Amino acid sequence: MIFRRLATAARSQDWFTVVIEFLLIVVGLLIALQIDNWNQLRQDHLDETYYLNRIIGDIDESIVENEKDIEFMRGKVSSTLWVVEKLRSGRLKPSDEEEFRRRFLEIQNWKTGGFIDSTIEELQASGRMTIIRSRELREHLGRFELRLESHRRAQTNVADYLKALDLQILARVDRPVGNLDGVLEPPFRDLSSEESLQILLTPITTLTEDKLLIRYLDAYANYYIWRTLNIEMLQQDLTALRRRIVLAVEADGGGALNKE
Repeated sequence: MIFRRLATAARSQDWFTVVIEFLLIVVGLLIALQIDNWNQLRQDHLDETYYLNRIIGDIDESIVENEKDIEFMRGKVSSTLWVVEKLRSGRLKPSDEEEFRRRFLEIQNWKTGGFIDSTIEELQASGRMTIIRSRELREHLGRFELRLESHRRAQTNVADYLKALDLQILARVDRPVGNLDGVLEPPFRDLSSEESLQILLTPITTLTEDKLLIRYLDAYANYYIWRTLNIEMLQQDLTALRRRIVLAVEADGGGALNKE
């Protein structure tokens, strides 16, 4: 309709009407574009809150799982140091022999801790990191991802070292070739006390005299300690990241975020 009036005004050389009608078209387009921009900004804001909520959920879940890993690793540290202390003393009460065998055979297995970073990876893969309007928060997320990658590489490197220790310890301890089913066993595994007593064949007196074995076990304990500290440092980074995200959302009015 407006274009018909504009054409009619042009044919009649009613330039005032032409200008008015043209301005109405331009203003209408500008308003429509602005409305689209507002709608897009509103949607981006909703998406930002949604993704930040998801990241906080990932952090919370990771923290809970990491606490379990820390508890597990502290148990490993305590148990391994107990074994090393008994071997170094060269004395073991008859009442401690069953516990010694159990703890000795439970050496190995470890936890690494970690972070469920699927939400951050989704934002990066889709190119939507910019919906997080705080450049400082985006940069912090990027630095955290670098630290997380460093954490994962360190854990992998240490795992290779511990596997080498496994082989060194296995070579110095006599045990059956396989279990009752004829399946070869790994150097160590978590077993019940009854099953453990059937597998460790080397006399404890022989173990106490093997200084190199004691050194290997002591190294195992130290790397258990290192792994535990590594997970604890990751927990600190996760807690700091969560706090930054919550503060960023609170500074923007809170949105739909569940606050601490």
